[in-house]
Amino acid sequence: MKWYEIDKPRVVWEYEKIRSKYPSFKLNKYEQKLAWEGEVNVIPAGLQEPPLQIRVICPEGYPVRPPDVFPISPEIPKEMWGHKWHRWEVGKLCFVNPSDWCVGYNIAEVIEKIEMWYFNFLAFKNGLIDKMPDVGWANVEVKGDE
Repeated sequence: MKWYEIDKPRVVWEYEKIRSKYPSFKLNKYEQKLAWEGEVNVIPAGLQEPPLQIRVICPEGYPVRPPDVFPISPEIPKEMWGHKWHRWEVGKLCFVNPSDWCVGYNIAEVIEKIEMWYFNFLAFKNGLIDKMPDVGWANVEVKGDE
């Protein structure tokens, strides 16, 4: 049995959290795993960048194991991986130190961290900051707040 068949209350709880904060995200299955797809679009001021389409995949063992988050589009160059970019070589995004993952976290919180990741990524890629922060938002204005 899959985790989502065993822990249906968790699925409903996750669904409600995401629908309230990220209503455009869609729940579906990807390779027999539950996955959320949608876009994050918190962009640093002064940049003309597209939103980031992502897929958040809940692996077997979720919520004990953290989800995997992969960008769908725009394509991120393969050479942009490692701690410098907070991205694993296989392409998934690093939004939390794996040892810091907690079973109490939820997918809405993961999406929020990916908003932060994309903002920081764009700020670094475009030379607005010298390196991506390990924690928190880069000290750069948000588009729309100018």
